[in-house]
Amino acid sequence: MRHSGLPDPIAKRDILYDPDRPAREKVATADAYFEVGRYQDALSFYREACHAQGLSKVRELALEEGDAFLFAGAEMPGEAPSPEDWRRLAAHALELGKFRFAAKAFEKLGDEEAKAAALAKLQEAMVVAAAEEAAFEKERKILGGATVPDRSVGLGLGGDEAS
Repeated sequence: MRHSGLPDPIAKRDILYDPDRPAREKVATADAYFEVGRYQDALSFYREACHAQGLSKVRELALEEGDAFLFAGAEMPGEAPSPEDWRRLAAHALELGKFRFAAKAFEKLGDEEAKAAALAKLQEAMVVAAAEEAAFEKERKILGGATVPDRSVGLGLGGDEAS
């Protein structure tokens, strides 16, 4: 294990796929990944250990985060997510601006109209992002390639709030 308490890639593979490893070791490794925010890795270990409590924890996090792919991956054997859970996830994903995840949730619900609307919002957001990137590049060229100061400073977006 590395100093962070997480296994290196080879040890990770060995723990995850060794059928002789006890489930408690896989769950402990999953918990370590979960604690540092590596939820996909945690999910892999919980699934391999068939740990219902861990899978449930990942599902709840996925609902809170509006993450449709993590949510779908945390499906417990024999227990498909309810349409209400998918609706909650879709609504929260839209609120968070996670339009691809919202579209995936609407697809699971069979709501093609809502899926199309979410994908349209995603396209709109991509156009805005491309325009912002172009403006940033133009500003950088005007400054002769100099680094543009962090525009998030003082805007409540990170950086030094005192500026």
